Amino acid sequence: EEVDRKVLSLMERVQGLEKSLEDWTRAQARQQFERLIHQAEVVNGVPVLGAIVSASDADTMREMTDWFREAHPSGVALLGAVIGGKPSLVASVTEDLVKRGLNAAALVRDAARLIEGGGGGKPTLAQAGGRDAVHLNDAVQTATAWVRENLK
Repeated sequence: EEVDRKVLSLMERVQGLEKSLEDWTRAQARQQFERLIHQAEVVNGVPVLGAIVSASDADTMREMTDWFREAHPSGVALLGAVIGGKPSLVASVTEDLVKRGLNAAALVRDAARLIEGGGGGKPTLAQAGGRDAVHLNDAVQTATAWVRENLK
């Protein structure tokens, strides 16, 4: 009977510690990303961010695009990270820019070619994976030229 209570107590403690770690990791990601948000280049009046981020999963990267939209209600973000040893990309395009010819799925597909990968998604949010993390920085740096080329 004592063992059952102790095991249950330990399980609750582990869950609490996992939650604390998750919260701390999210706070660290937010703090790092806050510095990157201000590095967005402006292309024809549109803030564009292409950056490598520290993210443990694609959900965190998608959340980072939300943070970008909070700071830039109209803009484009292309984020890259190595997750599980493989390069990942997440692209975000605000709705107003979709109407001007930009598409997150097209952006992420074009960038993914550089990391020997592919992907897709919606016009406002898309993601891709690849095999070649060596060229991940090159992939995210394509965002500015891509917006310049595709913005109507």
